[in-house]
Amino acid sequence: MDDDPDFAKAVKADRTAEEADFNYRELCFSLDLWHGQPGQEFIHEDLRTSKFDDILTKKYPEIKKMLRSTEYKTYMFGLSHLLNGLLFDGGHTTITSSLLGEFLPDIKESMNGKDYAARLFYELDEKNSGYGSTYRGA
Repeated sequence: MDDDPDFAKAVKADRTAEEADFNYRELCFSLDLWHGQPGQEFIHEDLRTSKFDDILTKKYPEIKKMLRSTEYKTYMFGLSHLLNGLLFDGGHTTITSSLLGEFLPDIKESMNGKDYAARLFYELDEKNSGYGSTYRGA
């Protein structure tokens, strides 16, 4: 299935500060209310005892900054660090969108050396132009 070019263009557009703030607060609300029961995420114990915003503020301020960014590329980096790193639960919660394709090498590089980075990396599957996961262990 091909991506709708109008959708891809709209999604890749930078966001206003108000949209970025709303999206971030909505993400915090959803994770505080629904996520992590039970779980195997890298930050599972933190999710059980703390609000999501507090976790990011205290332990992962660089990810919080990325998730609040108005710039599309920076925001997608933040989502990748969050879903493919901190919240990776074995493959259920992840981001594999073709919208990430052009950023994959930079995203992988930005995760290098992070304590959660070994959990999951996505590799471009050139045979069928899709994405496949490579689990490297925790």
